[in-house]
Amino acid sequence: MTERSSPAYPPGQRSALCLTFDLDAHTMWTSKDPGNAARPAVLSSGDYDLGQGLDLVLGLLAEHGIRTTFFVPSDVAADAPGAIGKIVAEGHEIAMHGTDHNPLPDRSRPAEAALLRTVKDTLEQVSGTPVRGYRAPLYDVTEHTRDVLAEIGCTFSSNFMDAVRPYVVRGEHGPVAEIPTHWALDDGPHLLFANSPPNYRQFLANDQIARIWTDELRAIHALGGVTTMVLHPQLVGRPSRVALLTRLIETAEELGEVWLPTMGELAAHLLDQEVT
Repeated sequence: MTERSSPAYPPGQRSALCLTFDLDAHTMWTSKDPGNAARPAVLSSGDYDLGQGLDLVLGLLAEHGIRTTFFVPSDVAADAPGAIGKIVAEGHEIAMHGTDHNPLPDRSRPAEAALLRTVKDTLEQVSGTPVRGYRAPLYDVTEHTRDVLAEIGCTFSSNFMDAVRPYVVRGEHGPVAEIPTHWALDDGPHLLFANSPPNYRQFLANDQIARIWTDELRAIHALGGVTTMVLHPQLVGRPSRVALLTRLIETAEELGEVWLPTMGELAAHLLDQEVT
């Protein structure tokens, strides 16, 4: 696929902030260790993801009038249609996040295309809305992924860490917007702790995490980029941590000229600029 320079944002906007969420539920844990399926206490974090964590996140977004994108494994959508219904009812967008949060079982192009078509069909059936984008579990994509997305009617990918500005790539089947991110903007490295499998990390104070995220936002804003937050209701949706997002939103308001679109909206703008 070929790349072109990133187009301008809408008038009056210097940068973008995408507060995206991965609703992994139990797959966050069963993909790391299939034995976790028999560990109810481990899976309870996934229950929190679909319950109070999601409710707190949705409440915060509603309070600030923000609509955003939720990336959902198709197994989670099929098992928890009520959660998907709540997300859609609030005006948010549903996008693909694999089947069960495991990497691709077959990395050939035909297999990847077949899997993504199936995931897309499942999410559209459950949500009743069009599905236009993809974030791979653990960002595990192939050289074919973005062209496969164009082939099956998608408009955006959010997997790469090669830029701070969104950009458009064009392949055999048409253009796709890439909305890049970075591990520093993913709440997992800061907040994920587990004993099965062992994942022992020192918890950072909320002030430390807020400084990382707001510093990134300010610096990316100065460059006219996109601050793509990769968040999980079972992690950042803990009561004190939701306040981290409030601080990020307030920083965006202080900066001014920060656009908070869904990824579909950002991709549509980029692709519209591409054809005009």
